[in-house]
Amino acid sequence: AKVLPKTAERSNPSLLAGLGLLCSTVFVALFKKKEKH
Repeated sequence: AKVLPKTAERSNPSLLAGLGLLCSTVFVALFKKKEKH
């Protein structure tokens, strides 16, 4: 029971960072596409 919260805490920031990076990459790609059109 003590190991589970630690694992979730450890994977959460890395997962959140990866999600944020993906979102920003997609956002920039969409923005650049809109600018070209």
